[in-house]
Amino acid sequence: MHKNCGRIRNYFAALSKPDGFENWVIAKVEIKAAVTADELDSNVNSNEINVQIKKKKKNYALIIVEDNIVSFEVYLIRIMNKSNDGFNTSSSESGKKNKADFLQYLSDENMFLDNTISFNKDEITEFVCDVGDGNPIHRTENAVVPGLLMFDGLLELYSVLSCEIKYILPVFEGEKIEIYRKADGLEAWIWRDDDKKDAGYVKVFETKY
Repeated sequence: MHKNCGRIRNYFAALSKPDGFENWVIAKVEIKAAVTADELDSNVNSNEINVQIKKKKKNYALIIVEDNIVSFEVYLIRIMNKSNDGFNTSSSESGKKNKADFLQYLSDENMFLDNTISFNKDEITEFVCDVGDGNPIHRTENAVVPGLLMFDGLLELYSVLSCEIKYILPVFEGEKIEIYRKADGLEAWIWRDDDKKDAGYVKVFETKY
């Protein structure tokens, strides 16, 4: 568990307070922290955290979560076309790359494998209970990994205090996320072979520093 987990999860829990977003998903998070990692490790009272709905439209919202040292901008979207597993990802996986094309992509972009992470059912359940995330997609069989749990994992690996993370495709429990480093951030890819005829790498999120 990340050493800043308690404080960071207080920010994440604040996102559960606004009504009407129970089944929305996170598309992008921007964090700005004008402190050191040690300062961020200090405790924070949840009453000191301010939550503001900056924008809300039919299928899009921006929520600001902040206190005197940290600011999160969280962009939410409502998934309108869902399949039995919670998402319809077929059109989103049009960027899938076979192994040869993926290796060429890594070479062209000068990227290298830096870390791998995965999240099991117990870790997902603990997180959603901890932060009060009521979205049922995190509690079903083959649960979707919460975007903020992956963000928490990145903080554990990299201790990045100011960055942007964009979520592209859902990640499911137990999937191995391969994190590749590039000049201005990270890209996370998963090898999916559910359909042996259409196996390949898909990008699930990316960060910029």
